[in-house]
Amino acid sequence: MPVSIKSLNPGEVVYSVTRQKMGNTTISQTVVHSVVIEAVDLQKGKVVARWNGNPAKSFFAQDGKLPWRRSKPKEKK
Repeated sequence: MPVSIKSLNPGEVVYSVTRQKMGNTTISQTVVHSVVIEAVDLQKGKVVARWNGNPAKSFFAQDGKLPWRRSKPKEKK
């Protein structure tokens, strides 16, 4: 579920969930990365966050929402 930019606080951890191909095959897998919120600018609709251990980057909200989740999804076995 998308996260509202108004509910985010600096230092909070949310999760990015995407589908990714497994090498040079047609098989795909679900990948979960942690996103650490560094700063939130409500007027510009901008969030500065570190994603997957990379340096901080700006992300812009669309319609006040960001495509992240609050809770980490459970792994299916």
